[in-house]
Amino acid sequence: MTESYTNMDGSTTYMFRGLEIEYLLLISAVMNINIKFLPPIESNLLKLGELGEGRADIVIGAFPTRFQQTIDEDPTKAYVYTTIKCYVPCPRPLPRTEGITRVFMPSVWLAMFLVFILTAGLFWVTVKTTLDAALHHCFYTAWAVLLGVSAPVIPTNHKLRIFFLTFVWYCFAMNTVFQAFFISFLIQPGYEKEIQTMEELREAGIQDLVLDRFMKEFATDDEKAYCRDDECLVNLIKKQDIALKTSKHHMEYIASTIGIIKNHDKYLCFLDDIIGPVMYSMYLLKGSPLLDRLNVLIQRCLEGGIGEKYWAELRWDAILKSKANFMEHATADSDMYFVFRLSHVRVAFSTLLLGCTCSMVMFLAEVTFNYT
Repeated sequence: MTESYTNMDGSTTYMFRGLEIEYLLLISAVMNINIKFLPPIESNLLKLGELGEGRADIVIGAFPTRFQQTIDEDPTKAYVYTTIKCYVPCPRPLPRTEGITRVFMPSVWLAMFLVFILTAGLFWVTVKTTLDAALHHCFYTAWAVLLGVSAPVIPTNHKLRIFFLTFVWYCFAMNTVFQAFFISFLIQPGYEKEIQTMEELREAGIQDLVLDRFMKEFATDDEKAYCRDDECLVNLIKKQDIALKTSKHHMEYIASTIGIIKNHDKYLCFLDDIIGPVMYSMYLLKGSPLLDRLNVLIQRCLEGGIGEKYWAELRWDAILKSKANFMEHATADSDMYFVFRLSHVRVAFSTLLLGCTCSMVMFLAEVTFNYT
């Protein structure tokens, strides 16, 4: 309902606009008839009661065509075709600083650690017979090569030189792969695992809701149908803390009202399985003479694309009314550019702090033992 006002005789006039109302207004313009809207009623059963008691000639408002199987009234030709889907929280972007741990699989990290230990040990076993080299010097040399830093000592043994050259090639290959993937993860860190099945939804502990108004038939025993207004849909998009069964058109319109014009896949995620198709119709009394004429006009509107045109205009109007929110969504968290902050190099500084701490501990230990 867009507005209501009181006439001089005390009666109230209601004005409605929307996707379904637009079809009714187009039909009334062609047939040259006046439309008087009754007070809005939330329950579809009460609307049908108004029709059966003769207080209304047409009922409209999210009436699925399959109602024809349970009531005596006649539906018009379906004019809105949509699907019922289970919308779930979208996967959140992974922190960019976690990219260093995702470059290689855990088995690869373990293999690199073993190669480092074995290489340092082999260095020590090879040179201890000819040089007075401590074990920690060998670890230092292997660590320097692994990080791409020049080794402080040149190998003198022929066999050691061959092994050292092989280790340098290995470190060069691993460093090249690491740098390529690490930069990629900094630019595009990726997303968490997407929820794809109802089992994954239950394992995540996310509450699954349906809309009370016209979605009770899709509720299961484990669900609670107490989501009574569009606020639940807004919370699903903004907070990503619930799952909700609703129609595709309804969800897209709510997304438009909060300024989402692009990247729908980033905010509207749903399970792969479609719960069911839904076709909306108007309902008239059994044998109404208006039925055939309405069906012809609805068919012409569908063939001319008038309904789709109005649906696009309706969503665009909602987007313009939420201009501030739209600008916020359009400029926040760009996928191409980001400001390089101190948090992005947290791993490097953490490693540096750990190294400095170990160095300080070793220094204090040497001073203490040498002093005593």
